[in-house]
Amino acid sequence: MWLVDKYFDDTVTNHASILLNRISLNELLVIESTGITKTPPLNFKVALDQARARLQDGTRFYFTVDVTAARKIGIRPLLLSEAIGGGSSAEDISPGGDAVPAHEDLAALKP
Repeated sequence: MWLVDKYFDDTVTNHASILLNRISLNELLVIESTGITKTPPLNFKVALDQARARLQDGTRFYFTVDVTAARKIGIRPLLLSEAIGGGSSAEDISPGGDAVPAHEDLAALKP
């Protein structure tokens, strides 16, 4: 999570050193997200420490996605119409203007 109004130049980075640099500048927080979702959850401080340790180790880090950078170039999350109730609405429009198919229609896309 960014602590300042910044974002990476690229939406995806696979260099842990870039994240570690931003963490050391107190611009970015990273957490061990699987640990805070298990039962019982990790406390926040432990989740921060584990994330930093994994970045420093480098063997378990694959990439990070900067959501802010992605949104700056027009990438948006897919909308769930009527909480998966079906049917499309005026909000279910991709940035290109094409209608996003309702989940029932996705089966028709299989080859």
